[in-house]
Amino acid sequence: MPNNMITTLLVVGALLVIIAFFYFWYFPFYVSHTVSYLSKKMKELLKNAGIKIDTRTSDEAFILLQSIDLLEDKLAKSRAKESMKRGARTKT
Repeated sequence: MPNNMITTLLVVGALLVIIAFFYFWYFPFYVSHTVSYLSKKMKELLKNAGIKIDTRTSDEAFILLQSIDLLEDKLAKSRAKESMKRGARTKT
């Protein structure tokens, strides 16, 4: 009876170790692929918005950060321009 229990625990433990190994091997690739995909889509979004991005690096996190900053600047300029138009309309 105790030998069967020990054998069962060893088999279950070995299976869990194998599953954990594959998970820790696959997870970094999954995250890396996702960030790379987001970076590619952000470049396309900037291109479609007419914003030029200077990408001398292949660091996806830097590209995402720079892209967000560029979009934020363009949005702020657009809002400022819109508020100036509204101000000009109300004065006339």
